[in-house]
Amino acid sequence: MIDVAVLSAFVGSVVLFLSTPGPVTVMVVNNSVKQGFLAGFATIIGTNIASLMLIGASFLVLYGVFQVSEYLLTYLTLFGSLYLLYFATQIIKDSFNAKPLSLDVSDKSNQPLMNYVTQGFLVGISNPKDVLFFVAFFPLFFNVDKNINIAMMVLTLTWVALDYGILSLYSMMFAKIKHQSFIAWVGRLSGIMLAIIALIGLYQTISILF
Repeated sequence: MIDVAVLSAFVGSVVLFLSTPGPVTVMVVNNSVKQGFLAGFATIIGTNIASLMLIGASFLVLYGVFQVSEYLLTYLTLFGSLYLLYFATQIIKDSFNAKPLSLDVSDKSNQPLMNYVTQGFLVGISNPKDVLFFVAFFPLFFNVDKNINIAMMVLTLTWVALDYGILSLYSMMFAKIKHQSFIAWVGRLSGIMLAIIALIGLYQTISILF
């Protein structure tokens, strides 16, 4: 039988996790405001695939298929932070290369949606916040049901529903923005936030390693 208290705690944790600014949220907002809802939703698909892979890794750890080394996690965080920093600089650069002010941006990019899926996946899989959440925090809620297989299914389905639901709301809200000046500033702010997250991750991992 499902433990409602544990499930409620899990839902609250996930809502807080998805609602606070992080690389995934920033990327969804940035792509939605620049290229529309479909680009934002494609980004969500990519990030969700990455999260499902990390959830799968946490299940394998639980089953004892492999053990997670703190040293390995530290290096993953280091390389993930470096990737996010690179990505942040590209976003900031693109925001300054944007067209001058206009009242309408109907000329959305024809970039294939699969590119946004790939972009979302890379950000999600390299996001230190997600790696630590799924590998270290997610297993704390496996006691939501006495049957571990049912517990895994409930937690995974709950995560998928909340992930798509919350991030899609962000995407729909920001996709309605049409003013080029605001879009450029969102890009710059998104890049700066990603850079700050990346630099914090770099500082923390370098402090541990050296």
